Amino acid sequence: MRGTILVVLLSIGFLSYAQERKDTTDLGEFVVTGTRFRTPIEKSGKTIYKLTREFIDKSPSKTVADLLNEVPAVQTDGNFGTPGTNIEYYVRGARSKYTLVLIDGVPMNDPTGISLFYDLRYLPANQVESIEILKGGLSALYGSNAAAGVISINLRDNAKDLIQGTIDVNGGSFGAFGLNANVNGTSNSFDYGLSFNRTSFDGFTAAAQTDPNANFDDDGFEKTNLLFKGGYQGDNRFGMDFTVAYDDFKADIDAFSFTDELNAFSDYQQFRIGARPQLEFKNGRSALSVSYINNERVFQSAFPSTFEGENLQVDQTNEFEISEFARALFGVNVQRLKNNTENQEGDFTIVDPYASIVLESDQGLNFHFGLRLNTHSDYDNQLLTTVNPSWLIDLSRDVSIKPFLSISNAYNTPSLFQINSPFFGNQDLTPEQTNSYEFGTALYTKSGLTYNFALFRRDEDNAIDFLSIFDANGAFIGGRYINLDSRREVQGIETDITWDINTKVTLTANYSKLATNNDALFSRIPKEKYGVGLLFTPIEASSINIRYNHTGERRVSPFSDDKLESYSLVDIALRKQFLSKKLTAYGAINNIFDEEFVGVVGFTTMGRNYTVGLSYDF
Repeated sequence: MRGTILVVLLSIGFLSYAQERKDTTDLGEFVVTGTRFRTPIEKSGKTIYKLTREFIDKSPSKTVADLLNEVPAVQTDGNFGTPGTNIEYYVRGARSKYTLVLIDGVPMNDPTGISLFYDLRYLPANQVESIEILKGGLSALYGSNAAAGVISINLRDNAKDLIQGTIDVNGGSFGAFGLNANVNGTSNSFDYGLSFNRTSFDGFTAAAQTDPNANFDDDGFEKTNLLFKGGYQGDNRFGMDFTVAYDDFKADIDAFSFTDELNAFSDYQQFRIGARPQLEFKNGRSALSVSYINNERVFQSAFPSTFEGENLQVDQTNEFEISEFARALFGVNVQRLKNNTENQEGDFTIVDPYASIVLESDQGLNFHFGLRLNTHSDYDNQLLTTVNPSWLIDLSRDVSIKPFLSISNAYNTPSLFQINSPFFGNQDLTPEQTNSYEFGTALYTKSGLTYNFALFRRDEDNAIDFLSIFDANGAFIGGRYINLDSRREVQGIETDITWDINTKVTLTANYSKLATNNDALFSRIPKEKYGVGLLFTPIEASSINIRYNHTGERRVSPFSDDKLESYSLVDIALRKQFLSKKLTAYGAINNIFDEEFVGVVGFTTMGRNYTVGLSYDF
């Protein structure tokens, strides 16, 4: 029944506007992540998925984690629970620690976490201009923690007018309330932007109840974000950008799966500051990025704990246009990470020289080569490479095809927690190593159709995992982090299609499938995902966005063959602009059919929920 309704909705959108067609053949999109150069997406030798500000605006109520969950071969875990639930993101079957998050080009490694991955709960979607998702081993370009992919998030740019801004107020299910405000502009050579975000949520119980007579308390959530972005452009040669941000969220938590706990909470705070001067010269550009990030996590519960950490990043790059057909980038990245875990201090330093070279022919043949020497204060040096040829072939005036190949190796060093934790740490851990292979093709047509297909494989050696220790009665009594002796192998396919049927209707669909050599090592990761989307404009200055996503079965844990059942969710979002597009009214219903499903055993997920809001631009 639900599938029938979805087909009817998609058919209505298609039939309503099948007469209006697009004329343009220019994709008009540029990406940076694949080579570190600004490149037209059709010339990139990778399959890169880009979420634009326009699409984010047409997806109200969606968090950054929700948006990523709709990308082919990406699974976010925890985003359907209470907003304070821990978020994991699995790219092509890899744990979160294998995917590096960048914000405005800065690696967001968090030394306070079990792994170094960035916590997506910090970032509100209204601060984001675009998100690029690139898969495959990218350590040669971005260093450690980029073994399975990179999520590159660009914050919103400041307006060219003297003053411009937005005020947004929204509310929804479970006592949700949001207030977002920003003001930005440009005066002479300076631009500025100040953004404030406040979100609160009365919530529901995080732990699932098995006793019908139990009365678990609601677990709420509140978040505050402050962001200042400024810039200076003195002339056509020199410029500087700088950022100051403070993010804080506090979440009520429960003790364990199926177990309530009163007055328990987690409080996360992050402060970051950065500057990026750059100088343009004939046939090139030089830039220096300096950033400092301070994190603190406080857990108040039956087992209270505090984690503190610092991340200092310096990245110097020199970009050259050698000829019409060749570009090169050379740089050095320095990272200094420190943490204090229960009064157990630790730190390490990484110094990585790297290079990226792109060759382009006028026949459509492109070749990218990346090289990095990972120099770690505690481990041996590691040479990292990526080779990525592609060929954009015009089959006719209306159709182009792009086969591509990518081979790379990557490197993940242990986190400070995995090494120094007084209860679970292991000083003898060694870095993880991966090899990635990808072959695929992309198809572009004048009719607005884009099709991507990729086969991929990743081999993980020396992988770090947690070894649990049980007593004779099967009770957990402790554990530690270890390097696995066996190789972990993942292979799969992913495919997606985007069809701009006309200027008013866009249809999307995607499918991904994974296979592994040891299912026990890939618990909670679905083998199969697929989705369909319809975005259309029924009348001027409006949009309707319908999304269907199916998540396949997942293994419960490494210790059990039990499977979590698959589930399918349908969401709809509506948006209408008034007063010359200054006032926007929007609303969304997620999980329309109130699907009951389990994301993490022992914890709850949202049923049907809604968001409504008003936004005014001045």
